[in-house]
Amino acid sequence: MKLIKALAGILLMWAPSSIIVAQEVGLTGLWQHPEEPVIIEMKPLDDSIQGIVYSNHSKPESVGKRVFRGFRFDKDKQCWQGFVYLLKLGEEKSTCVKLENPDRFSMSVKVGFFSKTVTWQRAVIDRLVQGGLDLGNTHDAR
Repeated sequence: MKLIKALAGILLMWAPSSIIVAQEVGLTGLWQHPEEPVIIEMKPLDDSIQGIVYSNHSKPESVGKRVFRGFRFDKDKQCWQGFVYLLKLGEEKSTCVKLENPDRFSMSVKVGFFSKTVTWQRAVIDRLVQGGLDLGNTHDAR
């Protein structure tokens, strides 16, 4: 009985960290904007996650620029808290990103009295790579 309690205690201590790692893995990868021809690459940087423009057919000069920064998982809010650069405003705003499923996240941003939620889809190219298809380096990293 003591062995079972000890194992249960170890599992409970291990579980929160494994949830965070699973969340981080779920957020990393390539994500497609729902209305614009933009793909963002979410990847770890130090103790957080950042998002870099991977491709942008309407503004190719933006490739390589950081648009998401400082994302850390907030256990209380059950979302990734960080900052997003809003091109139209020319400034950063705090945001909360929630994984709805492995291939979709929603991002909410408040500006004054207004709030907008955008739902990003995992990019098709990322799903192909995760499925084992080797596409090589398909973008121009700057």
